[in-house]
Amino acid sequence: HYYNPIPFLQVDLDEAQEAALAEELQVEPVTERINHVMLETINSAPLMSVLDCFIDEYPDRDSWLEGRRFYVGASDTPGILDVGYSDQSIVTVYDSKINPPREVADPAKLRRFTIGRLIEPALRSIFAAESGQPCESAGEFSIYRHRDIPWLAATLDGLTVHDEYGVCPVELKNVSNFNKADWDGDEGPLKYTVQVQHQLAVTGASHGFLLGLIGGYEPVIKTIARNDRFIDAMLKRLEEFWGYVQRREMPPIDASAATGRILGLLYPKDTGSTVPLSEEAVRWDRELCESIEAIKKAEAVKLAAENKIKAAIKDASFGEITG
Repeated sequence: HYYNPIPFLQVDLDEAQEAALAEELQVEPVTERINHVMLETINSAPLMSVLDCFIDEYPDRDSWLEGRRFYVGASDTPGILDVGYSDQSIVTVYDSKINPPREVADPAKLRRFTIGRLIEPALRSIFAAESGQPCESAGEFSIYRHRDIPWLAATLDGLTVHDEYGVCPVELKNVSNFNKADWDGDEGPLKYTVQVQHQLAVTGASHGFLLGLIGGYEPVIKTIARNDRFIDAMLKRLEEFWGYVQRREMPPIDASAATGRILGLLYPKDTGSTVPLSEEAVRWDRELCESIEAIKKAEAVKLAAENKIKAAIKDASFGEITG
């Protein structure tokens, strides 16, 4: 199966035609597997006709990263829905689709990514040990694609087989002790639950599992049932987002710091030119000026209150408020 992302063009070939075309194009054949996932170490559960999706395998990380540009993936959806990571927003996700992958400039962030990849096999082993269910790699450089929605896809951390639910995606997270309280609920942190629901939408599975290894030693496993009402609402938002990508139209600008940072990367230099702005820009300018003035006033009130308290306490260590 060969895939041309712009425009979407799908051509089904038999093995001989695929090999001949691959040789002519001097590329690795991209294999497609429909309706099944073969987990070689699992023999007891029915694996056929369970995951109702396509699977594309990429030869290396660079081609996989490039391939992700042409889909809305599970890790993109929290950012689009405004429940993602602090460095993620609908605008950063949009940028990742219209521009080639950027090098990670932050050494700490790059180190986290590297460690995350290295410990993923151990997290699968921890899930298997804690749950009593096998957990296998879903393909390090594989993209699972929705059968009917060409822009909807996911990369899975793992796959397991449950006695009742069949084959299920497994999402693996290595998290800090500072975030332990986020795992107290039935389904775990919202952004991770959204990722799993996205994976269920792509694969057609009825359930998914979320493993959080908290502080490096405390595993927590959440079972997440498919929520079709949420998935329907999610798909409407994602379809709207994908329209922006197809039109090369910037989605609505939000108030996140992540959007501010990506705009700085998109437009790093001042050209000195002048461009006409819409009438709506008058309101933006007024809101900016009013907020700057409000911040100045709030800072002045804050500083005056701090000074008054310092003057009242003098050289004492504490001040006691009565009443």
